[in-house]
Amino acid sequence: MELLPFKGHMIPGLKFKEYCVWVLNWSDTPNTFKRMTEIWILEYDGKKVCYLSPYESKSVFQKYHRFDEIIEADINISETNDGITIHVNTEEKETLLLNLKFKKSLKYYFINFFIQHGNKNKIGEKGKTETGAFYHNIPEKIISIAVDKAEFNGNSMKLINKLHLKLDLGDGQASKDPIINYCTHMLEK
Repeated sequence: MELLPFKGHMIPGLKFKEYCVWVLNWSDTPNTFKRMTEIWILEYDGKKVCYLSPYESKSVFQKYHRFDEIIEADINISETNDGITIHVNTEEKETLLLNLKFKKSLKYYFINFFIQHGNKNKIGEKGKTETGAFYHNIPEKIISIAVDKAEFNGNSMKLINKLHLKLDLGDGQASKDPIINYCTHMLEK
């Protein structure tokens, strides 16, 4: 089976009281458009919305995912030594704001040591997306993050520790801790 590399970073499931938010920021894809950014807003009633940039990547997104809505968005992600800020704008208004701070963590120091020295074929999550396509996420570095500020449609969002339901994302699940995973996400061609 041939796998296609999507390189960049993902934030697999920030759990808020109102929504679960995923960020997938691919700076290098095997498609005609090199960059592709997806912001997933997963409602606890089962509704799934993806904010997507560029919108022309919709057919690639739909090959791997089944969402209720796919919305064209202007997504700006800026990274500093301290963290990441994410702005999602639709129809010239701010829809989502995330201000995330990097945290030092002994747990992730050791995890990163194993990532750097382990067998890449055995490290990382493998599974199938909700459309049945195989994936293998190969982490390069994982950093613990803290939510400094989170707003959706102008309303502040409150972080929670645990989801009490399974999200419909195929085999993918939200991480236990808030993290950013710098990775190569291999997807079935």
